Amino acid sequence: MVPQQRVVRVMQIGFIVFAVLLFAVMHFVKPQSGASAPPVLYWAVAVIAIANGFIGMLMQRLIQKSSTKSLLDGTRPTGAQRWLSGNVVRLAFANSTCLFGFVLHILGAPERLALALVALGVVFMLVSPGQPVADKPAKLPYGAIEL
Repeated sequence: MVPQQRVVRVMQIGFIVFAVLLFAVMHFVKPQSGASAPPVLYWAVAVIAIANGFIGMLMQRLIQKSSTKSLLDGTRPTGAQRWLSGNVVRLAFANSTCLFGFVLHILGAPERLALALVALGVVFMLVSPGQPVADKPAKLPYGAIEL
């Protein structure tokens, strides 16, 4: 296991523990009482949360494929760095899906909807990150001697 994989695994475990803690806190914290928001608002937030999880997965793939862009200092990130960055983005977006569920719980949304978003966030976190991409060796110019 390469160091980047260890980092992603530790982050995955940390985010999943956070989601479990959110789930536990949802049972202790009571939803807002009084005037409740219209159900359309709850469903709009739920759609945004679900889209957020899918956007995180899309961003992960886009970051991993962006090999031609150079950084500000003129260097290009390695395949392992792009893989790590993409997974960090995916985990962050999945965590925000869990947080949307918690916010819905606080606003007084149906409990099933709030718990479903927390569970969906955990599912987005459990999506297999795969293996870091190996970089292709640079081609040597014609006549160059490889040592």
